[in-house]
Amino acid sequence: MAEIFIALLVAVATSFMCTLVHESGHLLAARIGGLPVLVFRIWGGRPLLRFKIRGVFVELGRQPGGGGVFVLSTIARRLVREREVYAHLRERLEQDSRLSEEAAQVATRRYGIWTLFFALGPVVEALSVGTALYFAQDIQRDELWVKWMKLTLHLHLFIAFASLLPVRLGKAGMDGFNLCLMFTLKIGKWATGRYLDPDVVGQKLSKVLTPVGILLLLPMAFAFLRISAQLGLSS
Repeated sequence: MAEIFIALLVAVATSFMCTLVHESGHLLAARIGGLPVLVFRIWGGRPLLRFKIRGVFVELGRQPGGGGVFVLSTIARRLVREREVYAHLRERLEQDSRLSEEAAQVATRRYGIWTLFFALGPVVEALSVGTALYFAQDIQRDELWVKWMKLTLHLHLFIAFASLLPVRLGKAGMDGFNLCLMFTLKIGKWATGRYLDPDVVGQKLSKVLTPVGILLLLPMAFAFLRISAQLGLSS
């Protein structure tokens, strides 16, 4: 029983670090591009822990998995869908409504910065997890926690590559879908001479790209299951 508890603790800690690296990549890109960050979030669900660092709310969710870096140009839409979770930001947004509007208008036109913002998270995670897996190969111990740690690292390597696929689930698009959206908006601006509505373009793009992304996701999922089986048989 103690062995299972330790293995679970190691898996959760490993997943937390991988998610932290992923979201830190987004945060770094936002800082480089001058995007005004409001929330830096690790894991989903209602916040379990929240504190503020240099004007940015840092949150730890109750549900392991996922996260996000929310800037002024995206937080308004989040408030509509998650009023309770982000109610603490409403007063600041009302006070800075003019700043919020200007930031949203400027940010939606900075395609290069948004491309870096969406790409840097999964790229940094993939490089970090790949490096960790390279060194983890030298660990030949058969303890359960070692197997779960390796499995969690493989899972997050899979997640890093999967997040670059052009898949949109509901109203939330993966990083790869958002990259395609930025590219489409840039082409649309060049072709029409005006800025297109991201919501309208995103809905149309989702109908075309999401099925393709899911098809590309299947072989990656089978590869992860094979690795999981190999780790289980190694005992």
